[in-house]
Amino acid sequence: MDIIEKKEGMSVSRSKLHELIMMCIYQYLFYLRMGDKPEIDSIVRSIFDLSTKDIDSFAKKVILETIKNMQQAVDDISKYLVKFKFERLSLIEQAILVLGYVEMKLLDIPSQIAINIAVKLTQKYSDQDSYKYINAVLQRVADNE
Repeated sequence: MDIIEKKEGMSVSRSKLHELIMMCIYQYLFYLRMGDKPEIDSIVRSIFDLSTKDIDSFAKKVILETIKNMQQAVDDISKYLVKFKFERLSLIEQAILVLGYVEMKLLDIPSQIAINIAVKLTQKYSDQDSYKYINAVLQRVADNE
């Protein structure tokens, strides 16, 4: 298990780090849905209890790339949704899909690793069978690289 160093000697596993990143994306999407302009540093501080500049460099990169490329991610993911529009998915499913997309398409994380992370997050945070849908959508995204 990869351990990521945090400020002041604390550490967190890579899977926990992905959970925290997903939570930041979720909050960002929540604020957008409410019509607010999300403040990235306040979102990061509420999840990590650190400022954006002090969090793990991988987490910072994923969060900032996600925010910067949110519309592109949503547009591309939407091409591969079956029977649903992106906006109809739960915010947690949206956050997980966007995280998987960004890791595969923009950060060059191998698709099977990114999909596996997304499936595990979905199994933990979403409806019982949602992981199958998330898996299928991200697999379609990966297959069309």
